[in-house]
Amino acid sequence: MLRPCDTFVCNPNLKGPAETRNLGMQLARGQWLCMLDDDDTYADGHLAAIRRLFDRPAGLYYFNYQEVIEERQTDGRAVIVDQRVVDLSLLTVDLLMVRNFIPNHALMVSLADAKHHPIDRYLQGLEDWDWLIALRQSGLMFAHEPSISTCRLHYDRDQKSRNRAGSFGLDTLSVYRKWPGGSETLQ
Repeated sequence: MLRPCDTFVCNPNLKGPAETRNLGMQLARGQWLCMLDDDDTYADGHLAAIRRLFDRPAGLYYFNYQEVIEERQTDGRAVIVDQRVVDLSLLTVDLLMVRNFIPNHALMVSLADAKHHPIDRYLQGLEDWDWLIALRQSGLMFAHEPSISTCRLHYDRDQKSRNRAGSFGLDTLSVYRKWPGGSETLQ
């Protein structure tokens, strides 16, 4: 499905999502950056829906999203057992200092701003949260776009968390130590 203008990169030496995303940011050529993990999806029409935002000022626009709970069948198929729209309209961006509520697949950020803030490759589970805080601390404008909810975050019913639990505590301490006001949030 690749077009002549597309770039496909296979690099087995990358270690984790941060290095992969940083490489993608460096190779990207457009004005805007969107991310999509391999276990998530966009609903039909998602890219057309966000296209109308392309003329807006640089910044980060984030969207409501759908949580899709699936159950694996013995034949390997995933069957949807539940789904709901997660409405982010009541959450203020200041909440990012407490927890990440904006999944990578539910945002669009100006590429120039993203490239100035690489994702911390040393974090193993909260690198996305740390990256959003870095973008916010840089003064980048964040805006919620409530009319878009065409991103889908998929969960396996039997999976407790998508995060790598082993590094969660250490990564949390690292994030809180790094950002102004973070250590006060812990108290």
